[in-house]
Amino acid sequence: MKWAIRLLFTLLLLAVFAIIGLAALILTLDINRLKPIIQTQLEKQDISATFTGDLSWTLYPSLAIKANDIALKHAQNNQNLAQIGGAVFSVKLMPLLQRNIEVNELSLTNSEIWYAPNTLELLSGNTTTALATNNSDNPSNESESASQQINLAILKVAANNVTAHVTGEDNTTSDFTIEQFTAYDINLEGQSFPLELKTIIALPQQPVIRTFAAGRIAISPSTSSLTSSELEATIEFGAAQAAQSKNAQLTVTTANTTLNWAQDLDLTTTLAISSPNVRDLLKALNIEIDTHNPQVLNGLEINSDITLKQQQLALDNIKLSLDKTRATGNIKVNLAQNTGLPPTAVNLAIGEINVDDYLPTPVDVETAPTDSAPTPLPIELINQLTTQASVSIESATVKKIAISKIATEIEAHAGNINIKKLNAKLFDGEINTNAVARTNNDSLAISGETKVKQLDLQKTLIHFADFKNIEGNANSTVQFSTSGTTDKQLTDNLSADTEATIPKLIFSPFNLEKQYCEALAWIEEKQGKTNADQNIAAKQWQAYTQLEPVKLAANLRGTEVNVSTLSADIEKIQAAAKGTLNFATGAFSFPIDLSLANFSSAPDSCSNIDKKWRELSLPLICKGKLDSINAKTCLPDTKRINKIIEAKVNAKVNEAKEKAKAELDEKLEKEKAKLKEQADDKIKDALEDLKKDKKAKELEDKLKQLLGNGK
Repeated sequence: MKWAIRLLFTLLLLAVFAIIGLAALILTLDINRLKPIIQTQLEKQDISATFTGDLSWTLYPSLAIKANDIALKHAQNNQNLAQIGGAVFSVKLMPLLQRNIEVNELSLTNSEIWYAPNTLELLSGNTTTALATNNSDNPSNESESASQQINLAILKVAANNVTAHVTGEDNTTSDFTIEQFTAYDINLEGQSFPLELKTIIALPQQPVIRTFAAGRIAISPSTSSLTSSELEATIEFGAAQAAQSKNAQLTVTTANTTLNWAQDLDLTTTLAISSPNVRDLLKALNIEIDTHNPQVLNGLEINSDITLKQQQLALDNIKLSLDKTRATGNIKVNLAQNTGLPPTAVNLAIGEINVDDYLPTPVDVETAPTDSAPTPLPIELINQLTTQASVSIESATVKKIAISKIATEIEAHAGNINIKKLNAKLFDGEINTNAVARTNNDSLAISGETKVKQLDLQKTLIHFADFKNIEGNANSTVQFSTSGTTDKQLTDNLSADTEATIPKLIFSPFNLEKQYCEALAWIEEKQGKTNADQNIAAKQWQAYTQLEPVKLAANLRGTEVNVSTLSADIEKIQAAAKGTLNFATGAFSFPIDLSLANFSSAPDSCSNIDKKWRELSLPLICKGKLDSINAKTCLPDTKRINKIIEAKVNAKVNEAKEKAKAELDEKLEKEKAKLKEQADDKIKDALEDLKKDKKAKELEDKLKQLLGNGK
């Protein structure tokens, strides 16, 4: 038994020494001896590896490998692939025996990676072959891995000063640098873990972009999902140094995020975007925006609930704040369409906005270019539109016009845009418009109708023409249409027909009634009547003309308005006119006919005027420019008056001629009748004489017969 015990003790002692020797061998093994083996294996993949630094490793309590200063290049053309400054991979040894992978650390520092369009092409051949060989050697790998559960946990992942140089097809290079990235307690069991990220992005001819992100996420491969209670990222533009201005930055925050990629990509999150100064942000991006008000484009805030499900993107509960403007609403986008613009549905309610603040600084008219090249219409874009939009604006200021209660509903599909309504209140009136726009080849045709109610004419004309000589409220209906391929053609081809009524219109500074009476007096004085203007000179005239009601029919062609019908009542006078107004020059010309029409008497101010004028019209002419209207704008139309007088004189001459001719014809007829009567009497006497001669001859013949018979 002693020999057996000694043998057992000897074997145990040998085993202990063997284990100690093996451990000593492993612990003292120089891993750098593996460099040639690693280089050989990489060369099979056309990768040339250069180990400038050392490799090191530890076995217990964690299996760790560290590498420094490794350069990887393509073996054939010496193209850079990677430069690893330092890399650490550390995994706990004991959990491996229980099929659990617990990584203590996975880190990369001071490293660079190069990517060019041909990088994958250069490496794809051998890599693909190797992968295919590995898979073919173990055809059951996939089924085996599926049946064997391996738990993965990573205590720390870190990257510091890692840069990726990406070269595009145009040979320009973009640099993406991870200044710092850390994530702790990473797992794939759906438990959240923290992470932090700092990056620098340098794009060709673009400002540097710095990002700072932090938050918690949870990843679950078994359910193909990612969740996050909150993530916050700050993006600074144009900041090469972190200490530069914080105004040129954008803060993005997400909350209650769920991302699922089991089938289609599904996403739900609450998004918040803010910027302390949009102008500085755009300036950092080399975008200069000229605004009439340099104080705008400051604070920006956007909040929305975002849902992406079955390729349907929904932005609900949108809240937007820019300067003093607030907006709420929702937007839905159908991403299932592969071509053209995606169908969208927009519903927005905007509070107060001053559009003038955001428009460019007005250009001096004298120095501004007079002719600009026509802008082609975006026909292709219009053809791709599929949109339903409902937008309301509580109040807006546009070109110094205060507009309120703006509401519009628009539908667009397949080149047709239907503006179902466009309503607004301005100049104390209401405007309601509906229109249809249709594309045809490369042109656009627009037609529609606008109804105006109680529009304050004085406020309107003061704004557009600095003309304050008219007071009154207008109601009108306008039918309009235009077509063209450019913006200029749409303007040049614009045509509109309108009918308007103005219940009461006051026009200053001239008094049309006075002009009427003075014109009548002037005409009567020309005809020899004296003191015709006695009452006119004595009367105190108002410095305006009051017309009620006024009825107007006009058409617009290009920039010229042609008034086909204008009628109005001025006290007991009726006015009718036709004329033209040129918007481009402000020039107008309106011949006006004034008459008493069916009124019982003339105005009191010119009551001594002959009542014959009740059935006659007096011509006036209102002519000039909108910016120079005065008391002499409307005067008697002497040309037309002279033509009327000439026509009347000619009419009287013709009448006298006709009368003289009639009298002469009557006299001739009488003479003819008298001569005829005289001739008839002579004929009668002659006939009587003939009759007498005939009887005498007959008597003589009878006497001769008697005497003869008597013989």
